[in-house]
Amino acid sequence: MIKIGLVQASSSIDVWENMKIIEKYTLAAKKNGCHVICFPECFLTGYFPEEVLKRGISAEDKVIKKLLNFAVANRIDILAGFMEVDGDYCYITHGAFLASGEIQSYQKTHLGEKEALYFTAGNELKVIRLSNGIKIGFQICVENHFPEISKTLSLKGVEIIFAPHAVPAKAGNRREIWNKIIPARSYDNRVYMACLNQCDEKFGGGCMVTDPKGNIVATHFEKNENMLIVDLDTEELQKYREETTEKAYRYYPSKARNELYL
Repeated sequence: MIKIGLVQASSSIDVWENMKIIEKYTLAAKKNGCHVICFPECFLTGYFPEEVLKRGISAEDKVIKKLLNFAVANRIDILAGFMEVDGDYCYITHGAFLASGEIQSYQKTHLGEKEALYFTAGNELKVIRLSNGIKIGFQICVENHFPEISKTLSLKGVEIIFAPHAVPAKAGNRREIWNKIIPARSYDNRVYMACLNQCDEKFGGGCMVTDPKGNIVATHFEKNENMLIVDLDTEELQKYREETTEKAYRYYPSKARNELYL
């Protein structure tokens, strides 16, 4: 069993103010017994593609070090995104700041049309092992429209796919869109999906968790800053990865004929 916290909130141009929000919700998550807490896409820096060279930070920035130290001190894994500047390249990065003292990160591999004007796409669908051994992956915002990502992460052993968003309300109702695609990602690949979005007058907000059966197990779609806390049964999850004749626990990705697909 693992308890996760998903934060629906808005960030600003001030990384230190955003850090205060991260600290506040992380302490609340720890108090509620969470093993890991996740914040939306680019929450630490704010999501400002046009201003990435001004607002972006390097992986060596002092706020990154403070965030890791905070995770270690409070013995909880923190998943937080930021606009990363690395020399001549800019990335949409989601970091895993682990209680063990390690930082792992994923650079968004599939960019939106506007994002591609300012960012470089990453080249690896990474598997990250949390402090308690659970394997997770990230599928950031628009990437959730690419089923191949979910399938690949599942085949690599990922048990929970975190889907942090910074998608504006004008892009469509999150509940309606997620209701169509997120349960399918979970069911087809036998993983938990944990979605969350920034929330203010621009961003539409929303949190949703689905289980390996494709069931929606928890949601929050009120337009207010909030944290959704959910218990996930990882022991139940393992039944799908074991060889079994029970059709209810069939692991579909292992049956794929990849040689037929484009």
